[in-house]
Amino acid sequence: MKTKVKGLIVGSVIGIFTLSACNSNENLYDPTREEGLLKAEYEAKFIKNFGKFDADYSWDATSVYPQYKATRANINYDPVKGNWYEVEQGTLNWLNNKLKEGKNNKSLGTPFMMTVPNNTFTIVPIYQGQAGMEWELYMVVGKKETKIWSKSEGIQYKEKEGNKWENVKENTIGVHAVRALQYTFDLTDIAGETMYFYLKVTKGMSGYAKTDTKQSSLNGMMLALQDCPRPSNIEKDNEVMIIGCEDADLKSSDWDLNDVVFLVYGNPNVPQPIEIINNEVKEIKTKRYMIEDLGSTDDFDFNDIVVDVTRERVKKITTANGVVTKEEYISDKQKAVIRHLGGTLPFSLTIGETLLEEMKGQMNVEPNTEYTITGWNPETNNIFAKVKGGSNENVHIIQFPGKGEVPMIIAVDPVVEWMEERVSITKDWFDSIKK
Repeated sequence: MKTKVKGLIVGSVIGIFTLSACNSNENLYDPTREEGLLKAEYEAKFIKNFGKFDADYSWDATSVYPQYKATRANINYDPVKGNWYEVEQGTLNWLNNKLKEGKNNKSLGTPFMMTVPNNTFTIVPIYQGQAGMEWELYMVVGKKETKIWSKSEGIQYKEKEGNKWENVKENTIGVHAVRALQYTFDLTDIAGETMYFYLKVTKGMSGYAKTDTKQSSLNGMMLALQDCPRPSNIEKDNEVMIIGCEDADLKSSDWDLNDVVFLVYGNPNVPQPIEIINNEVKEIKTKRYMIEDLGSTDDFDFNDIVVDVTRERVKKITTANGVVTKEEYISDKQKAVIRHLGGTLPFSLTIGETLLEEMKGQMNVEPNTEYTITGWNPETNNIFAKVKGGSNENVHIIQFPGKGEVPMIIAVDPVVEWMEERVSITKDWFDSIKK
């Protein structure tokens, strides 16, 4: 009897436990629930460290693709006219040596477009050469044309030391000093958009360029000189560039490309020139994705997986009278390069339509392994990682965060270095590199 009772008691206990387990989801292993708890713990610790973020906060800090924070209708393309800038004598000496009057200087460059930088930039007319025609400088961003400056406007000279400043009427050849008003643009809302300049002839001359002719950077009528020294009266953090222009495309033109010369500076960057070869423009744009693998919920160094994704497109452009009339992409290639691994968990990456091979987690290695991919959309950041973790080797899916969400993937420009192991990113750091 005792044995049976004991057996009954034991059996009853086992039966009660089994019944309880079958009716309580809390005691069943649920990988989806475990992943949710893990991510919730990560989110709570992230918010504790960094605070909450605005609902529209984006974790894409790249500058190579236009984000259009504002609508095109609200973007101010017009320059802000600034103070007088006095051109250093060293700059004039360098210019006169580089673009010698009457010498064919076309070999110093190629036709070019540019990309809008992720910062303000300033344009200053610093030199007028021997030219009898009248013209205006225009900037084209996307399809928007903006007038910047008219010949001799806001540019003055001194014939000798101690003389008063006088308005320029014809040219600044051989004068003692030059100063000009500055024109500053803030187009950071459309950083990454293409742009170019042209001179529009407003009063032609017989035997030279006709009125309304446009001499453009697209067709070799301008040079972008990036080897110019930075003037001491421009702060060290600024990049500088000089653009020289020819005002007539004729057999008799001297091609000295100094009929008017502009200084461009920006902190930290000027608009970056892109060569045009045989009417083709190669666009190479890269995003660096820095990924947390959830190996730890209090580790925010974002160096477990670092991958650079690049899109290389070739665009055919058609021009007429110095402006773009048609654009057509004729080639589109994509690649991914695993730059760094700093986690212990095995993972696989899907970028666009391409699933990369599963990789083992490794600490502090730089594989630099390259893969051809397709289907990556840099606007939507369609990249995600599957990471095997935990005692049950369940798979965690890590996607690019939506706006305002806690991130496990962030996007930065490829010049941004990844963090050292266990060195956390900070919100100030991210804001400092963010558009």
